[in-house]
Amino acid sequence: MVNRRVGFYTDPADECDGFVRQIAGSGYQYSVGFSGQCPWEPSRSPRLAEVLTHWKSLVEDGTWEVDENGVSTPHDWFTASSSLAKLQWMDYV
Repeated sequence: MVNRRVGFYTDPADECDGFVRQIAGSGYQYSVGFSGQCPWEPSRSPRLAEVLTHWKSLVEDGTWEVDENGVSTPHDWFTASSSLAKLQWMDYV
């Protein structure tokens, strides 16, 4: 991460490829992780495909506002709505 700048990063600390981390505008670095510990194996960061699937559901269910330019919900939503930003383990069984 470059000085904790807002963005979406691959996570080189993880042993497997494809894991990602997002730095929110507040500096919070776990805005798109799983909620809680994994109940059946060691916890891990989410994969890019899992995050994008979750974000798609936020658009489809109306959680995120969309206008003619795309998603218009402010970036601080990740901090203000951290429970909705998190992925649920049971969705990725």
